[in-house]
Amino acid sequence: TGLSLLLHTDLPCYGYVPGIQLLHCIEQPPDTAGMSHFCDGFSVASKLRDTNPAAFHMLSQYAIQYVDAGKDFLDFSMESWHTPIKLNRIGEITAIYFNNHVRGSRYPASLNGRLLEWYEAYYAFSRLMYTPEFLIEFKLEPGQMVVVDNQRMLHGRSGFVLEDGHYRYLEVAYLDWDETRSKERNSPSREQHLLHLL
Repeated sequence: TGLSLLLHTDLPCYGYVPGIQLLHCIEQPPDTAGMSHFCDGFSVASKLRDTNPAAFHMLSQYAIQYVDAGKDFLDFSMESWHTPIKLNRIGEITAIYFNNHVRGSRYPASLNGRLLEWYEAYYAFSRLMYTPEFLIEFKLEPGQMVVVDNQRMLHGRSGFVLEDGHYRYLEVAYLDWDETRSKERNSPSREQHLLHLL
C-alpha cells in the first residue's frame, strides 16, 4: 500500500520485543514521496513528563493490549500488554511501546471511568512526536540501511503513489540487544579499547 504509515515501534504485540531494527532500502521511486520519518521516543516522553505530567503518568502506569493475528508462512496470533512508556524502578524511561496498527481494544479495569483521560494522554504524546523539535524526515536511497533501537526510536513514512515501472521495496530484520552486547564484549577491538583505557 502507498498509504502513509504513522510513527510506531515494531512488534509491541510480542512479550519480548525485538531490541534492534535494521531497515534496508532495496528500491525507491525517484521523487520525494515515501519519505522516512523517525523520532526519538525517549526525548518525546521526557518532554511530555515536563509539560504534561498527568499524561505522562497515564501512559507510564497503565499497560494496554497489543494484538496481531493472521497468516504469513504460518498462522499466528500474538498478544501482549505494555505501558506505552516503560519506566524502571527509579523512574527512568527504558522503553517505548507505541503502535496504533496493533493496539488492541482491551484496557485494564483500573482505567474504568478514566478512559477518555487516557486517550487524551495518548493523543498528546502522539502530537508531540510530529512537532519540528522531534520529527526527523529524509528519504532512504537504494542500498542504504538504517539501524535503530526499536524500543526507543519510532519510525514511519509519508504516503506515495507509484508510477508504472517504479517500486518501493524495504526489507526489515531484527537483532537482540543481549546477543549484540555479548558480541561487542567479546570482540578484539573491545578488548583493545579496554586495555587502552587501563
